[in-house]
Amino acid sequence: MRFSLSLLLLIVLLLVPITTAGGGSETPSLCLLLDSSPNASLIGGDSPWQVLFPSSGGQVTFSGGESLALWPLTDPWWVILEAGPVSSLQQAVSTFPDLWRQVGKPLLAELSGVLSLSLGPYPSQSAAEADRNRSASSFPGASVVNGRYSFFLETDRAYDLGWAGGKGGVAFQFTSSAPLSYEGKGYRGSLQVFLRTGEEPLLRVVNELDLESYLYGVLPAEIYPNWAVEAVKAQAVAARSYALCKLQGGTPRETEGYDLTGTISDQVYKGYSAEAEASNQAVDGTRGQVLTYNGEVISALFHDCSGGITENNENVFSGPPLPYLRSVSSPGEEANKYFSWTATIATSAFMEAAEKKKGVTLGDLVSLRILEQGVSGRIKTLQVEGTAGTCTLTGEQLRQVAGLRSSLTSWQSVVPSGEEEPPAGDAMIACLSISGLGSLSMKGAVLLSSLGTSFPPDQPILLAAEGPWPLSFTSTTPSPTAGLGVVLTFTGHGNGHGLGMPQWGAKARAEEGMSYIAILMTYYTGIQLETRY
Repeated sequence: MRFSLSLLLLIVLLLVPITTAGGGSETPSLCLLLDSSPNASLIGGDSPWQVLFPSSGGQVTFSGGESLALWPLTDPWWVILEAGPVSSLQQAVSTFPDLWRQVGKPLLAELSGVLSLSLGPYPSQSAAEADRNRSASSFPGASVVNGRYSFFLETDRAYDLGWAGGKGGVAFQFTSSAPLSYEGKGYRGSLQVFLRTGEEPLLRVVNELDLESYLYGVLPAEIYPNWAVEAVKAQAVAARSYALCKLQGGTPRETEGYDLTGTISDQVYKGYSAEAEASNQAVDGTRGQVLTYNGEVISALFHDCSGGITENNENVFSGPPLPYLRSVSSPGEEANKYFSWTATIATSAFMEAAEKKKGVTLGDLVSLRILEQGVSGRIKTLQVEGTAGTCTLTGEQLRQVAGLRSSLTSWQSVVPSGEEEPPAGDAMIACLSISGLGSLSMKGAVLLSSLGTSFPPDQPILLAAEGPWPLSFTSTTPSPTAGLGVVLTFTGHGNGHGLGMPQWGAKARAEEGMSYIAILMTYYTGIQLETRY
């Protein structure tokens, strides 16, 4: 008796428990890295929004349509005029218009945790003291301080905002009941300016929001929202599982300021501006659902196209085998433009990239040899032999070095049309003719000169013209291993690392009539679906 794949999966699905654990718990929040070391970045909102100083508790409200520019500063000096609440400092701004015409635009600044009316920034102590002296009649208690870590927010108001401190953490937080704007793109939740101190302080712009709102901005960046609903739902559960797994053991937010990046290093995130109704519905329809293995949320990796078969995790990334990331067949992905592909790279460029990646000297390419392959045929380890050294590349490193779509690949050495590859071990001499630069085998070649004919020497020389007419000549010894014009052409299948769920495979399964749960069971082995909140 024969069973279809869909029927078999349905039977298994009925036997796999789907549980609810903590269904009433609060939705987790996360901090997403948007930008590192920004310069003159624009922040604003279409609805009223606020700037908060977390250390001092100060708050300044801006109206919809207002924006400000974030400027990092290098070791500036400040003049502290007086400390106090926001309302009294704003009143002081309007009280001394003549003074501001002399010393410049004032700031509401949090300096070492104290909110104050200040002047600055100044490049030197002497410049700051000069303006302090000009302000002494209005603010006799003014003082000059240095701000090792500082930046300010430039506004269109009568005052700007500033911050300086000796330790890291959240310096500014931007909140609104509606999406905020950063560099022209909308984001749900709040925005933060986080300073990580150390030998090289880093200023970071972070988006803090709840996990479900985050998924609204992930799905349309990772899968086509208009695909079959069950495929989009499968993507929602996989993305939620990956994010929650990362939250439980990823980047320490307290020291680094964020939990995940918004790039392919984690999951692509494009915020509120990229949201689509269909993908939002897929998020809402699977709210709180995650994949678990033995009660633990899994790292539900996914990729674009498997090329017909996925891989075991230990054959792609370092680490122990994960029972839920096993190789499975994935038919029906042929419509993906990268199901089959070719990529060409000059051997010189390949070797240069390999040297940079591994920090070694390799010289000219001699050979490439596969040392290990995964169960899908993907390259696990590749040996690169050069004239000056040898190294090994993992399949993922090969992708980076050669710019390949996947490590499910093979290659051949190709010589561009019009050139002839030199026979192995045969020295060649370059020659210039009316048809262009060519090459000539030294075997059987005869040299013609004013002295008559002769055979080439064992170590031939190349004559190179230098300088204006009349020409002068110098000689150089050619490399016997140089492959003139040789390139590598890679032929492969798939797009991405090849682990977990291929999105084009999910599309094919959904079009066959599978539910999103059955799709997830197809690509993640032995998992359960749980509702965590």
